[in-house]
Amino acid sequence: MRIINKKVLITMLLCLLGTFYLTQVSHAADKNQLSEKQDSYFIMTTNDELPENIDLSESQTLSYSIHNEEISTSLIKKPENSDFQFLTSEESGVELTKKKDLMIDWNEVNSNSVDLTLSQITKNGALKAINLDKDGQEVSTSTIGLLGINSFNSKMIEEVRSASTLKTDDFYNVSFGLEAKGEEIANSSTKKILAGNDANFQFELKVTGSTKVYTDAQILLELPKGSEIRQDLSELKIANVIPKYDASTGRLLYSIPVLNTGQTYRLSFGILTDNGITPKEKLIEVKGKLTANEFNPIDRKVETKVFSSLEPTISLKIKEIRDKANNLKGKDDAPVQGDIIIWELGASVPNKEAGQRYFEEGTNVVVKSFLPKELKYLTSSSNSNVTWHETEYSVFWRTPVKSNSEQAKSGEYLYNETITFSTQVKEDAPNFKLLENTARITVKDGDKQSYQEEDKTHVMVASKETNEQKPVGSIFVGLTYGSAQYGDWIDFTGTYVPTLNDTAKFRMGVSALYSTGGKSDFYIDGQMVPRAERDAVSQRLVRNDLKEINVEYTIDPNVYIDELIVPIPGMAAYSGEQNYRKYEKLPEVFVRYVVNGQVKEKLVNFSELELMQKEDPPPKEQNYRDRYNNPEYPSYMGYYVIPYEYLGLKKNDVVSSLTYGYRGAIKKETVIRVSSIRFRIKSGFTGEIINRAAANFVERNGKKVTMKSEDKSSHMKPRSVLVVPPPANSTPIVQTNVSLNKSEGNVVKEGDNVVNFSMKNDDASLEYLKGPFKSYILLTKGIEIKQASGTFPQGSYKKITDNYNGSGRQQIEITWNPSIKELNRNESLKGSFAVKVTEKTPNNINLNIYSYANNSPIVRTNNNGNGSTEVSYQQDNKDKMNPDLPANHTRVNTISRYLILRNSQVAINKQVKGNLDDKFSDMAHATPDGKIKYQLHMKNNDSLKIHRFTLIDVLPSVGDLGITDNVQRESKFRPKLSGPITLSSDMGDRFTVHYSKSKNPKRDDLMKSITYPDGATPMVNPASAEDPNWMTASQVTNWSEIGSFKIALTGSALWEPNQELLVSFDMKAPTRDELSGTKVLDKETSEAGRTAWNSFAVTINDLQSVEPKRVGVILENKVEEIIPGILPNTGGTHLRNIQLTAITLMSISMISAGIFYFYQHRKRWK
Repeated sequence: MRIINKKVLITMLLCLLGTFYLTQVSHAADKNQLSEKQDSYFIMTTNDELPENIDLSESQTLSYSIHNEEISTSLIKKPENSDFQFLTSEESGVELTKKKDLMIDWNEVNSNSVDLTLSQITKNGALKAINLDKDGQEVSTSTIGLLGINSFNSKMIEEVRSASTLKTDDFYNVSFGLEAKGEEIANSSTKKILAGNDANFQFELKVTGSTKVYTDAQILLELPKGSEIRQDLSELKIANVIPKYDASTGRLLYSIPVLNTGQTYRLSFGILTDNGITPKEKLIEVKGKLTANEFNPIDRKVETKVFSSLEPTISLKIKEIRDKANNLKGKDDAPVQGDIIIWELGASVPNKEAGQRYFEEGTNVVVKSFLPKELKYLTSSSNSNVTWHETEYSVFWRTPVKSNSEQAKSGEYLYNETITFSTQVKEDAPNFKLLENTARITVKDGDKQSYQEEDKTHVMVASKETNEQKPVGSIFVGLTYGSAQYGDWIDFTGTYVPTLNDTAKFRMGVSALYSTGGKSDFYIDGQMVPRAERDAVSQRLVRNDLKEINVEYTIDPNVYIDELIVPIPGMAAYSGEQNYRKYEKLPEVFVRYVVNGQVKEKLVNFSELELMQKEDPPPKEQNYRDRYNNPEYPSYMGYYVIPYEYLGLKKNDVVSSLTYGYRGAIKKETVIRVSSIRFRIKSGFTGEIINRAAANFVERNGKKVTMKSEDKSSHMKPRSVLVVPPPANSTPIVQTNVSLNKSEGNVVKEGDNVVNFSMKNDDASLEYLKGPFKSYILLTKGIEIKQASGTFPQGSYKKITDNYNGSGRQQIEITWNPSIKELNRNESLKGSFAVKVTEKTPNNINLNIYSYANNSPIVRTNNNGNGSTEVSYQQDNKDKMNPDLPANHTRVNTISRYLILRNSQVAINKQVKGNLDDKFSDMAHATPDGKIKYQLHMKNNDSLKIHRFTLIDVLPSVGDLGITDNVQRESKFRPKLSGPITLSSDMGDRFTVHYSKSKNPKRDDLMKSITYPDGATPMVNPASAEDPNWMTASQVTNWSEIGSFKIALTGSALWEPNQELLVSFDMKAPTRDELSGTKVLDKETSEAGRTAWNSFAVTINDLQSVEPKRVGVILENKVEEIIPGILPNTGGTHLRNIQLTAITLMSISMISAGIFYFYQHRKRWK
């Protein structure tokens, strides 16, 4: 009987223990599966998300779960004044109350969750679950917001009111900012974009504060009616609420039943604009409004102007000049009366990718040329639409514009034409008259606004040529020659005054030789010789040897000496043949000149000089040519060239006079054939240049005979050159562009990209763009070139610096292929290189390209950019960016502007668990001297990397404050930190942790990287805030003294999308002795009077700091009690004499001889 009883007993025990074991395993599995969940929560059955709000525009199913064994029942209250219903089928332990709320008895439910089917509802509301223990006391609550069918149509709570009406305690807790993104407009908050790009707007919502929850929140964004948004509405989700948008009214509305604190959102949306048809300076206004039950409305309004325009370009130049016989004249020749001037005109209107406005349909592109009265219009290459207007004295061309749809397909140009036309200089046109021709293009856009662009060019009418014959006779005379353009035959002329420009060189000569007559004034030692005695003086010079013979130049101050051309010294017999022969022994040859008031002299050694061949006269001088080609007539034996350097002169020395001559025993037959000077004209000079000359003869008796004259009919008269502005050449029109390949209009994203760049000679340009060519690109700080150097088909690139002028911008040098010498109109150069748009790139991006054409020192541009190009303009090379070119060399600088729209969403959650709790929740329970564990869980839910992150946690203490709002946190006791903060192992090396003894540290580390939206109230330190004097863990000597800590990203570390960070730390509750004299352990004291609160604030990238709702720990005056239980021993281990203690959760003891069982001990507090 005893044996039977023993077997029965064992069997009963085994059955009992087996049942208990299975139950415990089942609950353990559930608990492990939900180990990181809250005390209780609503969860979506479809994706296991824990939403703040759900859409009930149609019925939904979700689960309600508990995770605290103290919860006995849960009452889920439906929204008041709502058509909401629970559609849950009857289930054991679940029933509807008389008020149609739902009551769940967890003792009768077979699991720790219940599926709920919720009906659709008309207006917004919220479900609130109240969790009760077995005594009917509230343990915790959970809330979820419900979005009704008519949430979009519901009215805003109040009419628009100023943000100044915010309640004081919510002033820092709620921030709602609205900002237009684009280029700044001077002295205006309105932004600027180009038509065809999106009008981008960004709004920022911050809800923070350790003690706040907001309900029935609404965000209304009012856009222009009919606006089309680029983004999918799901990209704009806030608190699990996707906004509704009605394009017909332009209303974008969020209805958010529950809005928890500790959230910050920065979201962007773009309103599409149409390139070509958007009116110039169209204003897009967006109004924003945030309301909730707990604060007064916050209103915002921003504006963006959409710019569009037509950008006509016109160029005009003289293509060629022909004489009456239609012979082509030289390129630098000025026209004379009767000459034909052929003009070339180029006009275009580009079709830009952004910022374009189309022509008004039904109008004409009108091009005009306004002629001076001295010109007569002849004909045009475009006669089909040409008209002569006598009153305006203009010729004009009309071209009908195409329809808008055709203009959109027109390619690179909306209009593009080259016209040539001819005019004739009238016979009565005055000499030296400057003739100016003005070309103008006029177009009208779809807003009926006219645009005009002009170009002017000019040319001066020269005097007609008249020549006099050389004098003939048999006496000694002086003759002046020239002036003539450099390279032309210089001969004696009477009245011819050449017309040149300042780039030309010219020659003037003087001779002292035998002739049979001449017209000059004679002077002996400065005294004029009577006209009747001049021949006698001349013949005396011929019949007697001389001491010196020279020719003397008095030089105009507006010229420089380039070189002297002097004949080989020689003699000529006094006869009709004038046979010329060399000196057997050269006399002393000298050059004397005055420079800067100083007289200097140089003796000439012909062996040091270059000997020129005899000058060949032009074909028209056939008589001279026949004589030169006669081998029996060796009169002209060559010339020597004396450069200005040989004389000791500098290139731009101003010489006021120069004398060339021979001295010593000068035979009576000695002559000085034509010696001449080649002159350069001072740059920029216009007007008349006058050079004078004289022939000097010093007789044996020392008397000096001078031949010179001011008489215009004299052979020794002054010689002139008229310097006029050159026929105005057209300036090349340069287009440059730099752009990012991956963009949506003017919006780009972080990541790999390609910079495209180009340089083009515009189709309206009438001149070649002359290379070699070079460009420089400045990248925005944060955009980095992938390879420091490389090539592309038309050239190469090389990074010059990472920090151009201290700006942090990379400078890239573009060397275009040197074999490309010039660009004709409509020819271009193109290239590209790879870059990375890093997370450090600012939201506003500027790319600059500076382009040079080495041999086109002056260029101009139209503002013909593509893509997001805002500005193109010409500027000088003053900063010597191109060190090989002078500071006054013109370059074209183009700026392209882009935006990065960063939508930021980071999920933040903090929970706490006391030694009386099984799991983490918002409210923990602990005993005196009990352990309190805290967990901070954060996840980067955005697609962008986090590169700046700072978290400050102020630990609980009596009198503590919220971190962002500075309001009382109302802690009633101070737990003490037990040791260092721990971070999740996969993320720990990216962060640094610092500690402070301060219980109210300054928040500067949170505030320093914030970019506040318009209208936001900046965060401030509390008046009593202290310097934190942060320490590392190794510097902490007593962990119980720590009052706050800080966590920050290390250096260049990044927090990648979807990565999670778990922060854990332990604290110790104060002992009973430390709590003596307080009411913290008094049961009669409310929970609020027995709680210590903890919260933290975080700043991510440049977002505003947010502080999630505080979590608390309540101290309970309880002691521990142990409840034993038994389980079968499956390990087969014989264990003896195990001491049962009240500290361990499990201890083991023997309950039967030879058979061992584990005892399961559970804590209970009473």
